[in-house]
Amino acid sequence: MKEVCRIVSTGSWKSWSTPQLPVPQELRDIAKSFVGLQEARHQADYNNEKNWTATEVNAKLADAQKAFQNWKKIHGSPVTDEYLLSLMIGKKRDCVRRGSLQALVRAFHTHLRQAVAQCITCNAQQAR
Repeated sequence: MKEVCRIVSTGSWKSWSTPQLPVPQELRDIAKSFVGLQEARHQADYNNEKNWTATEVNAKLADAQKAFQNWKKIHGSPVTDEYLLSLMIGKKRDCVRRGSLQALVRAFHTHLRQAVAQCITCNAQQAR
């Protein structure tokens, strides 16, 4: 997941489609946030010497909230569907034949949308 996000955040990600789908800036920002937040989580989990300041924590929370806002703007588009599929498949992407791509997208599309919607709802409730 992290490697896919690194590539997407630079804009050099190649979608499954022909012609290639452009990577919107919102998706680049989401991917960049994912990498940064995952690194922060690992630091928080495994580096007991790190003391997080309120400013640092608030900055990470703001990054996560911005990622959710960006996702609301672009979710459901072909490029985001392909991004989610790439996150799930990761390095095994080359093993998936193009003929099975549509079946994979359909199989996971509904489930992923529901999961993201639940996260957005939970995030909104916590913000209140």
